[in-house]
Amino acid sequence: MRYVAGLCKEQFDLSEGAFVVEMGSNTGEQLAEFRDLGMRTLGVDPARDLAALAAERGVETLPDFFSAAIARRIKKEYSTAQLLLGRHVFAHIDDVADVAVGVRELLDPAGVFAVEVPYAVDMLERSEFDTIYHEHLSYFGVGTLAERFDRHGLSWTRFAAYGRVLGHQQMVHRHRAAASAGRSSGRSILRHVTPPGARGRGR
Repeated sequence: MRYVAGLCKEQFDLSEGAFVVEMGSNTGEQLAEFRDLGMRTLGVDPARDLAALAAERGVETLPDFFSAAIARRIKKEYSTAQLLLGRHVFAHIDDVADVAVGVRELLDPAGVFAVEVPYAVDMLERSEFDTIYHEHLSYFGVGTLAERFDRHGLSWTRFAAYGRVLGHQQMVHRHRAAASAGRSSGRSILRHVTPPGARGRGR
């Protein structure tokens, strides 16, 4: 988790005071790493017992599901987010469209939305059907996630698949205007740095 926080700080040029929001933040362990780097943090998790544990470690957490309504509340009461995280939470979400609207609402114009989900291609190619659980409502490939967020004005700027045992994919999204500006200037929004054991590809 410290690696993730450090990587995000470097890759997304996050400075002290940047506002980081995580949906499905659990006990706040990941956000605590961002806090220790001097950033403002806020978790969103519907499990009240976990939200209470996060609060005990000094990570403020809203005990609710992330949604467009919650995003508007956070934007009004706090600010827009320079980084919005969704790590291993999307497979559990029923109304992905509403969450995508919330991401667009909450994300700063120059902010980054980083998603990490199980990779459907690896699941099929490796016959990892034991990773299918009743609480997982969806499995995503690159195209499905990209198309879903594109509908809401968010363009993906980087993809990496990784995992020697269980395949995962990471996708980074920005507001379409910011993503286009980054491409047109010839400047890579993300330098190509992948997690240990990662392999970059797109399908």
